Amino acid sequence: MFVIVEGTAEVVSADPDAARGRTVLGRLGPGDVVGELSLIDGRARSASVVATNPVHVLELAADDFRQLVHHSPEFVHALLRGLSVKVRETDALSS
Repeated sequence: MFVIVEGTAEVVSADPDAARGRTVLGRLGPGDVVGELSLIDGRARSASVVATNPVHVLELAADDFRQLVHHSPEFVHALLRGLSVKVRETDALSS
């Protein structure tokens, strides 16, 4: 899992019909988190993240993630809030 500390990035998916061969699904900045879904469900990533300018991130390794989930209710609540925002944004895009 990565937390963006500085810079911006785009969440993209491959799209052969798009002008640049990809569709931008979202934009990220400081405080945004990526990669948490793969740590939760063990599946492959669902999209790619491409920096739009120099980005500084903090990495949370899988073992550290599991420790936080087991020992920090505050971390779990923050993670759930972040996932809730992502679900609502995705729902708004498909409406």
